[in-house]
Order: sequence, then structure tokens, then C-alpha cells
Amino acid sequence: MALASRNSVGFFCKSFRDDFAHLEHLLQSFARHNPDQLSLVVSLPEADIAEFQARFGRGVRNVTVVADESYCGHDLQGLSGWHGQQVCKLMSWRVMPAVHYAVLDSDCYFISDVRAADLRPRNPSRFVACGSTLRTVMKTDNVDLVRYVRGELDVQPDWLPQRPDPVPDRLSEFVHYKDLPQDDPDAIARSAVPYQVFGSARWMYYQPGQFFSVGLLERLHRYFADHGLSVADAIRICPWEYNWYGEYAATRAYADTEFRVSPYLHFQESSDLQFARDQSITEKQLAARFFFVQMAARHLKEFTFD
Repeated sequence: MALASRNSVGFFCKSFRDDFAHLEHLLQSFARHNPDQLSLVVSLPEADIAEFQARFGRGVRNVTVVADESYCGHDLQGLSGWHGQQVCKLMSWRVMPAVHYAVLDSDCYFISDVRAADLRPRNPSRFVACGSTLRTVMKTDNVDLVRYVRGELDVQPDWLPQRPDPVPDRLSEFVHYKDLPQDDPDAIARSAVPYQVFGSARWMYYQPGQFFSVGLLERLHRYFADHGLSVADAIRICPWEYNWYGEYAATRAYADTEFRVSPYLHFQESSDLQFARDQSITEKQLAARFFFVQMAARHLKEFTFD
């Protein structure tokens, strides 16, 4: 795909054929909640594109399909599917016509309108990142999230990253992780590596979704390259792409980045859905706080909250 000049905003989704049932809900909601007619780039394995076209058509409005292999720059056959999709996301700036864009998984869907202004950083910031101490995953013990959804609690300034103190870079302590079995240490333990590497003062939640700024991604790539690492190496070290992006922004690009509470709400398990319903939470309430709901594929039978 020939890139347009980078003066726009949009959306990126990494998907594959096993998630097309979820992707159908995403595409339908994208059509309903895209008043500015922004573009969505859907990245698929080359072998899955024909099936996408057969199922959804060749000319889905405002949607461009690209092959993972056309821009990723890594041998995806040598990575697990989970690791491969994270590499694709961190490499997505190569194929995006947008300078700022929301990254979506197939199991996301839109619940409110998203306009171009919602995806751009506010002046004087150059970049945007979603990260705060508010975990936007619905759980029975996540009291602040429930209050936030109900409109009883607004964004608190101290939820967002604060100006960091300079600390030594510790990446060299973790480089050997790329050559270890992925379960030693396991993925949860590895999720803290960017926090440890960059020396952030507080734990922030950069999952379950993220807004990417191309300039910030390029700086992160240069950081990896300066340490002799590829993006695939970084994901082998820590398979949490948004933690790399968010922690780098919070400590190495703080002055240039606007931080926001995540506009993605995630449901992991059926019990989480039932808890929200028991609390009489409605999708209308969710839409007042969030742009997207994410329903964990292969963990939930439901495709939408309502």
C-alpha cells in the first residue's frame, strides 16, 4: 500500500481468520461510530486475505487490508501467534497513513463515536499514550472502575504518569531473556520488564488497548536498535507491546506525550460480565467513558456486552 502523507488519524487492527467472527462485530460497529470517515487498516496473514474478501467483500468502506508479511520485517513463522501479533503492532507505523491511531484487536468493538480530534494529542504535546493507575478491566475488586463507569469518580490527575526522575537504563540486565524459554520467567513476570528497565516510579496500566503516535514508535525502535535489538527481540524479552510503548513514553518522552486514561474497557471472563450486569451497568454508561469494549476472544462466548 502506498502511504499517504502522514497528516491524518485512524485505526489499526491485527487479525487472522480464526477471529473473523469477532472482526465482523468490529467492522459493523466501526461503520456505525465513524462520523469523520476515518480509515481502518486491517492486517492479516497473506494466506487469510482471500477468505476475508470472500466473507466481507473487497471494498469495505474506509477499510484497507494489508498483509502482515508486507511490512513486518520479521519471520513471523518463528514466533507464536501472540508474539507475532505484537511484533506487527509495533511495526504497524510502516504501513499506516496516520500519524496517530488507535490500535484494536479483533475482539474490540466501538460503543461510541470516535472523531479525528479524539485521536490527536492536545497541544503542545506531540505524542499520545493511554496509561494510568486505573485498570480498565472489569473485576469484582475494581471498585474505582465501577465508580468511574457510573460517573461517581472523575479522572484524577495523580492517576496519570508524573514527571520522572532520571534513572540508569537497565535493559542490559534483561537482554538474555530473549534466549530463554518463554515460560521461564513466564509472561506475567516479563510484563514488568519495561517498568524495571526504564525506572518508572509507579506501576501504570498500558493495557488493554493503546493509541500509537508514529514519532514515538520510531523513537522506541531506535532505542531497541541502539541496544542491538530488533522489535522481535524486544517481544521475546517482554511480550507486552503496550508496556514497552507506555513505559518508554512515561520515562523517555514524558515532556512530549499526552497521557490519558484508557478508552478501552476489557472483559476477561464470564464472571466479569455477570458482575457488571449485577451492578446494573449498561452499555450507555460505558459509552459515556469509553470508545471501545474488548471481549476476550477464546475466553468468552459472548461477542458484545449487551
